[in-house]
Formats: sequence, C-alpha cells, structure tokens
Amino acid sequence: MSADWKGMRVRVAEYAYTTGTGKFYEVHEFLEARMSVDRDMPPFRLEAPTGFMDRPVTQLFSAPPLAAEFGAFGRTTNVVADAPEAVARLLGPDLRQWLAERGVDETWCLRDGELSCTRSGALEEHEVESVLGRLATFVAKLPS
Repeated sequence: MSADWKGMRVRVAEYAYTTGTGKFYEVHEFLEARMSVDRDMPPFRLEAPTGFMDRPVTQLFSAPPLAAEFGAFGRTTNVVADAPEAVARLLGPDLRQWLAERGVDETWCLRDGELSCTRSGALEEHEVESVLGRLATFVAKLPS
C-alpha cells in the first residue's frame, strides 16, 4: 500500500510465512515501511548481531567487528555492506546513538534510493504509526 503520511510518500506492506507442520508450526509476521531517500549512500542493511551460538567457531569469543570503534552501535548492530566501517561513519554519531537504543526486532535497509524499516511480530495499528515515525526520524537524522 502506498500513502502520504505527514507529507511524505511511504509504502507499507505486511507479510507472513509459516515454518514447520502440524502442531509444530510457527507463523512469522512482519511489517515493512519504505520511503525514498535522496542521499548518495552505498547500499546497506542494519540488523541485530548474530547470537553467540550462531557465529562461526572462529568468532565465538571475539567482540563484534564494529564494537571497538563505534561502541554501543557496534555491539547492538550488524552492518551488512561492502564496507561496513565506512557505512557506520556515514551514518554519523547522532544516528548511530539513536540506532543503538532501538529494539532488536527491527531491520533497516537502504537500497536503490529507498530506506526500509522491517519490524517482526504482529503489530497493532498504533505500532504501525510508530514504525513510520521511526522511519521519518532515521531520514531526519541522516547527515546531509
């Protein structure tokens, strides 16, 4: 669905998929909100870091790769990009701090001139408004 939200053009989609069968199934629900961004930035994805047991054996006891330079942001965010350090620097300190305080149930992606925020779980109507607000805040905090 596309709509104007507080003067901004946004696209919102809800989707779900099921894993498992019988009484051992689980439904995974998501909401994604997108808006165009007129900044020249490389594509990236920001997601929660992998858990201890999900890491390769060689990285089990190492700190997250961006933790030393970017503090809380580096500990709470996995930057997926060709040059993760460069993307983290481009985001600026204010946006990195704001992202470090986010919930782990959202993923950010910038690709093809569009920024998206994806939240997991079933959302109430007022929570959709919250996702749109976070998307607008992210764009406002992006350095020019």
